[in-house]
Amino acid sequence: MTNPFVLPDTHYKRDLQVVQGYRQQAATYLELQTGRPFNQCMAFVDSQIKPEGPRSLTDPKALVLTRDENGDRQKEGLSFMKFINRVSKGNLTLSPSMAAYMPESVKQSTHAEFIEEKVALRKVVKGEMFKAQRRGDHEKELVKKGEQNNLKTNNNSYSGATVSVATILHYKSTHSSLTSTCRTATSYANAANEKFLAGNRHYYSPEIIKANLLAIITETDLDAIEEAMETFGLVYPSVDDVMDCVAYSADLYMESPEHYGIIRTMTEGMTAVQRAAVVYVSDLYHLHKHNPQFVVGFLKELAEAGGDKPTSDETFNSYDEDIRLLANFLCYKDVKGRDEEDLHKEDPAAHERVKSTATRVVDTLIKYQSLIKALWLTPTMPSSIHAFPSAYRRAAVVSDTDSTMFTMQYWIEQCFGYVSYSDEATRVVFGMVFLVSEMMLHILAIQSANMGVSDKKLRLLAMKNEFYFAVLSMTTRSKHYYASQDAQEGLMFLEANLEVKGVGLRDSKVPPRINKDAKQMMVSIIETIKAEQPLDMKAILKHIGDIERDIKDSIYRGSYDYMTSAQIKAKESYKGGESAPAYQQYLMWCSVFAPTMGKIKEPPYSVVKVSLQAGNRTEIEAWCDRMENPDLAYRLKQWLADRKRTSMSTLMIPQEIVETTGIPKEIVVGTDIRKIIFNTMGVYYLMLESLGVFLQDKKITRLVSDYY
Repeated sequence: MTNPFVLPDTHYKRDLQVVQGYRQQAATYLELQTGRPFNQCMAFVDSQIKPEGPRSLTDPKALVLTRDENGDRQKEGLSFMKFINRVSKGNLTLSPSMAAYMPESVKQSTHAEFIEEKVALRKVVKGEMFKAQRRGDHEKELVKKGEQNNLKTNNNSYSGATVSVATILHYKSTHSSLTSTCRTATSYANAANEKFLAGNRHYYSPEIIKANLLAIITETDLDAIEEAMETFGLVYPSVDDVMDCVAYSADLYMESPEHYGIIRTMTEGMTAVQRAAVVYVSDLYHLHKHNPQFVVGFLKELAEAGGDKPTSDETFNSYDEDIRLLANFLCYKDVKGRDEEDLHKEDPAAHERVKSTATRVVDTLIKYQSLIKALWLTPTMPSSIHAFPSAYRRAAVVSDTDSTMFTMQYWIEQCFGYVSYSDEATRVVFGMVFLVSEMMLHILAIQSANMGVSDKKLRLLAMKNEFYFAVLSMTTRSKHYYASQDAQEGLMFLEANLEVKGVGLRDSKVPPRINKDAKQMMVSIIETIKAEQPLDMKAILKHIGDIERDIKDSIYRGSYDYMTSAQIKAKESYKGGESAPAYQQYLMWCSVFAPTMGKIKEPPYSVVKVSLQAGNRTEIEAWCDRMENPDLAYRLKQWLADRKRTSMSTLMIPQEIVETTGIPKEIVVGTDIRKIIFNTMGVYYLMLESLGVFLQDKKITRLVSDYY
């Protein structure tokens, strides 16, 4: 095969032999700790764990719900291993939620056939959408975008429908099986990316460390590793190197070093090849740490564009799809905005460069295939994914239920000495994304095989590289970031799009001018970084400070330009009726403010929200004292006293009032200007945090305008 990363589907076999795996690793542990022969250690383990032994294995009891020939569910008590053996013997499909299903060779689900057909249809429509986008046919692009979104919604709705007992699709275990499968795949992706790109392993306890080291050296083909080590002249890690590798991850979770004693003893008992396996398997970071010139050379060689071998269309089309995609990205300046069909017609010379690049990629992969198979195509899966939400991350910067985003910043710095956006650096990023994607292809095939998925559908569970962000700026708030979206689903855009995620970065309640200005600042930051220029932080801070000062002046003028809007609904719309806080605002206006500022019709009506500096009785008294109208002040204090209220955080002023007279001065003197500024400028403070400037606190003690 032209892609060494793609092993035959028949290579992946189910392995549910839990006890056998335990015996192998326990005996290996004793061998490393004592130096005694492996067979002797295995005999000792067997003598200990047999039913009458002092450490006999406990097979936990499980309550299993099974279906009889009529489809009715029945309760059955089984031990866990009997359940696993039944799954294995019956070749049942087993989801991560431990729901087992008949194999499709015995009974095919019509639901699965329907979803498979609709997923394939959506892929076709998405392809048509991207094609229209490339050719500038915006009308067709919008039509196809809506069509594929409808298909996506319909496909996703199936999972929810199976939960509802009111539908004929109801099947209780479906949603948990789908969700657990998806989350497991994402956890594997996060853990694999952390280890491969950053050398980061979820070593949160001594037992987890020992278990993972044992899994690596017992499951890995050590002969293949030794061959790769000798072929490429790689450095064998020392005992201290192994301990540094372990501590690099474990120190994030464990403060005291005592637990390292046993692990060092294990490491000292390992052979040189076993230590190489522990440090290098699925870990490009540590491979580079001990072999920097080799790894940088490999990455740059993989990322070269062009080639000296003419390649026919037939040969190019025979290459793996991922290799063809990588070749397109490596020639991104030639390909930008065009698919293969357009490129072939419009620029045959560029198309030839893409094809020769693909051949050069294939030659490079074949050159390093012994390394690829020895270190990156092992049976060892990423560890501790059951607890991965608690892991400290170094490379996987964003993740969701079905996606993971990772950074290549470290690698560009290692290859070029700084964060470069040169053509060569961009190609290195694409080459590394290819490596990550191919490793995930292998990992998900192992997951699918162990779930019992048939060979013909082994690749159905997949995680493809969807977006390329040349610049991604994180904030401290979950799922809030802004980025330069430069490619999507294999298409390199002619012009990058601005991607903004999170309501805090695009709050519809703040004035449109704020969101527009903030987006312009995001674009400016991104373009400056892409140009490899330093950010002018003083200019950024002064710009933000000027807006804050304008907000302050605007409030003093009685303007509501920077206020947020809302609506007071009819009494019947609120669960609490007349006692609802929003409706109480209407009643307060009628009793307190209307005699002075004007009456208002019954709700519904639009309002302007004003934050008040009236958080306690003292502040309310101070506000009333500043009012020039004593009657209004008296009515306000009386209204609050009647309701035993000692604070008031917000006032909703009818919009038709402020449109006529502006914000009345009696209200202006009670406004909490700092809070209004802070609420209005939230997007800027999140952006500043992405740049390392932290000013937010609950009491709003610091605003940018206080300093700049």
